[in-house]
Amino acid sequence: MIGDRIKQLRKERRMTQGDLADRAGINRSYLSVLENSHSSPTIDVVERLAEAMGVNLWMLISELENKHFTYDTDDEYEMPEGLQHFLSDNDEMMLTQPSATEITELKKIVFHGSVKPDKRFFRDALLAIRRAKQ
Repeated sequence: MIGDRIKQLRKERRMTQGDLADRAGINRSYLSVLENSHSSPTIDVVERLAEAMGVNLWMLISELENKHFTYDTDDEYEMPEGLQHFLSDNDEMMLTQPSATEITELKKIVFHGSVKPDKRFFRDALLAIRRAKQ
C-alpha cells in the first residue's frame, strides 16, 4: 500500500515523520495515519510527499503492488467523459484504488445541462464518498 511505500522511502532517507511532514506542509499526525494505511492521501499530498523526499511521483508509486487496474465501464447510459478519463488513468487507479462499490457510487452522480466535470472532480468525489463513510 502507499502508506508502506511512504514509510519505506522516508526511512531510507533517514527522515523522521516530523521532518517529512514539515517539508511536505502536512500535519505529522496525518502522515502517521497515511503510513499506517488508515487513510488514503490525495494526489496533491502524494506529490508533496514525493517532492519533500526528493523523488519523483513515479518512484513513490512504482513499487506498489504493480497492479494494472481495469474496470468494467460498460453501462446502459453514457458515462461522463471525466469519469471515463478517471477510470482509464492507471496512475489515478493505482493511487486511489477504488472498489467496485465506490465506482458504482461515482456512476450514480448525475449532471444536468452542459456540466462536464473533469477526472479531478471524480477523484475528489471518491474521496468525499470515503470521508462520508468514516
